[in-house]
Amino acid sequence: VRNRYEGVFFMDDKRQQETLDYYCGNNMARLRQIAYPIFTRFGGISPKDYDEFYSEANRTVWSAATSFDDSRGEEFEAFLKSCLSRKFKSLMTNRNRVKRVADRMCVSLDAPVEEEGGATLGDLILSPFDLETELLIETGTPSGSRMEQYLERLSRKQREIAALLSEGYKPSEIREQLHLSEKEYSNHMAMLRSYENVSVLF
Repeated sequence: VRNRYEGVFFMDDKRQQETLDYYCGNNMARLRQIAYPIFTRFGGISPKDYDEFYSEANRTVWSAATSFDDSRGEEFEAFLKSCLSRKFKSLMTNRNRVKRVADRMCVSLDAPVEEEGGATLGDLILSPFDLETELLIETGTPSGSRMEQYLERLSRKQREIAALLSEGYKPSEIREQLHLSEKEYSNHMAMLRSYENVSVLF
């Protein structure tokens, strides 16, 4: 028995379940066998990413089983492969887009600051205490400069972190000295490098 809707013949519930059991049973053995050569041909995918693609394949086979048009004379597996190919291509496109955005929104402490005569961001962050005053004395940076605007956006703790980084301290040493957890340190670093903050420098 097939479910018919506007000229399209869908799998009935029994066949859908049999199809899903075939591809998803035994720890998705058959689905993994099909999906692996499809997503690895895109390149740039490491083994730690495989679970993400297999999870996407699992969602795709469920969607494919419910939308497969049996009246077209196409084998379900061929249809599934085309669905997986489109889904993985879309996933890779999104991953690359996110990476490009992340690259644009991050800046290294070693990056030169345009108006500071080639000095780096790390060079200009001199002390965690009264940082603006020290900066004005040492570099002659005028009030209202881009660097001063950047510094004003940082919290005291973030300035302390940046100062220690510029002095060559390792992240583990900074966390110990400032009594920060790994999560707290990561959150502060994200703010130091965030586009919202560093965009005033460019």
